Amino acid sequence: MNRTTALTALTAAALALTACSGSPTAAPQAETVTETVTETVTAEPATVTTVPQACLDALDAAEVVNGHAATGFELSSEAMDASAAGFAAASEFDIDGLERAGDDINAATSKMNDLAPVLGDAMAEYNTFAAACRAAS
Repeated sequence: MNRTTALTALTAAALALTACSGSPTAAPQAETVTETVTETVTAEPATVTTVPQACLDALDAAEVVNGHAATGFELSSEAMDASAAGFAAASEFDIDGLERAGDDINAATSKMNDLAPVLGDAMAEYNTFAAACRAAS
């Protein structure tokens, strides 16, 4: 056996003996720490905002005004359509068509005239509530 082979064999034997020797040792146990944490959470006091009744009344009145205004626009549209029909009838020298258009314009105008004071009253009510709302805010 040459010297290198003997040295290799000796190293291998030493490693084998080291691996087989002694009893296995247990890993050290980690220290267990138990800690109880109590956290107190203080709730922010709730802020309750109240809306003045006058403001709620103003919103309700505004919805009424909006409804009347929508009706007014519908009536205006009817009058404009009748006017267009009247111009078409006039361009064709259609006297009956022109009279029908005039009647339709008059009907829409009459309804708009009836609506005007109702809308005016609703606007006055809204303005009263809106002023009270602004004063209360």
